[in-house]
Amino acid sequence: MARTRIPQTYPYRIPRFKRQENEDLTRCDSAAVLKFLRIELLLRSKEVMALYRAKPQHVKKMYLTNTNRAGVSISRKPPTLRTRLLGSELEEKYEVEGGWYVLKGAHHHLLHTNPSPSCDAVVDIQAVVRAKGKHIPAEDYLLLDDPRYLCLRFKITVPFDHLKNALRAYYDARRTDKAKELKTSIEQEKQKKGPVVHAAAWLYYLNWYDRYTKDGKTAGEIAVRDFPHDDSKKKTKLVEKGIRQVRRLIPLAVKNRWPPPAQYLH
Repeated sequence: MARTRIPQTYPYRIPRFKRQENEDLTRCDSAAVLKFLRIELLLRSKEVMALYRAKPQHVKKMYLTNTNRAGVSISRKPPTLRTRLLGSELEEKYEVEGGWYVLKGAHHHLLHTNPSPSCDAVVDIQAVVRAKGKHIPAEDYLLLDDPRYLCLRFKITVPFDHLKNALRAYYDARRTDKAKELKTSIEQEKQKKGPVVHAAAWLYYLNWYDRYTKDGKTAGEIAVRDFPHDDSKKKTKLVEKGIRQVRRLIPLAVKNRWPPPAQYLH
């Protein structure tokens, strides 16, 4: 890798993913990781950076006028919005859910509690909604259209023994009503063999790429900083590999050739 180069300037700050306490990223669904990875790669592409620089400057209204129940017009300040995040350019051109709000980490939920085929049989829906991205509709996380799941609400002040019969009735009714859809869904899940993606490794690769590209650090400097007690030559090669992987995948993310070939992900 060339050691003399001009650091690249990003027109925005890409928020780093913050792992929650005791969070096991190996349990993340590969489809969710791939979706997260494509968004991260797009944000590091020259095309999306140019799109951001060229997008119109949206203006936030000073006041919003509403009519209350008594028919009186009142003015109030609109909710706080960052005007730099307004606009649908990213969503329309690259199909990025949440648009420019990914610059506030709207896609980070994909590596937290994600609605996936591998999620637990029993989950706390309130915990799922709390973990979701701020700008993502809660309905997307309740799997309402998935025949494999039944979303119920329990009143915890009622003894669980009293809930068993009602729960069994709902459970049996759903399985009977959705039997055909459920069988199809299970068969599709068995047939689906997506590429395995190691989320933790790619978080390192993205971080190394930024420090190499934006901060002007060499792979050797990054290796010494991140692995001070390990074999520097071996770790330098690992960092170089991570940087190459990110660089190889960025064009595929831009052209939406996704998911990429499995060899690009390891």
